[in-house]
Amino acid sequence: MSVKLFEKIISDLKNYQGIIGLFLQFESLLDERLFDFIKLAKTTKASVEISTNGILLKEKGKELKKSEINRIYFNYGGIKYGGVPTSIIDDVNEFARGFPIRINYPILKEDDISNLFPGLKIDKFWTSNRGKNVDVVHNHKTKFSARKCHQTLNIVANGDMILCCNDYMRENIFGNAKDDNILKIWQNIPKHFNYSICHKCL
Repeated sequence: MSVKLFEKIISDLKNYQGIIGLFLQFESLLDERLFDFIKLAKTTKASVEISTNGILLKEKGKELKKSEINRIYFNYGGIKYGGVPTSIIDDVNEFARGFPIRINYPILKEDDISNLFPGLKIDKFWTSNRGKNVDVVHNHKTKFSARKCHQTLNIVANGDMILCCNDYMRENIFGNAKDDNILKIWQNIPKHFNYSICHKCL
């Protein structure tokens, strides 16, 4: 996303008191502009958060703590299923001392990882099929599968506003952040759940 577009989005959200998540289907810490974006987002009244696989946490941890970010989500699923080295667990626990970090743990079978992250909040949920775009090997309902699963405001790099984080194929685009105030676009969306993709999402 261009800086110009991000600045426009933040301007639209100047009085917003919810959550601004600087992540959507990508690794937050790979963007060299992240700390500038956090600083801009902190000019609003919102809580500013990122999600990370933790690979760069040791390298960028000190700057993160200085950035006044409100919360960091660490995605443990990538480690569990071969995505990143398990040594990162130590980096996460070290970073989490006195800092608000939560563990996102998508699972394929029941198990317990609380011993790996003592004292940390673990958000455990069944792995989603991403709107039937990937195969999963369980038959449990995920947090995305119920009809009451409400859309959040998701904006991709070109400004398109998509249904949700599981809409990988961009099946539902409701407008573009370049064209109008994003809160106005959001308010004009006829409904925020129960689309066709929602019925495929496990």
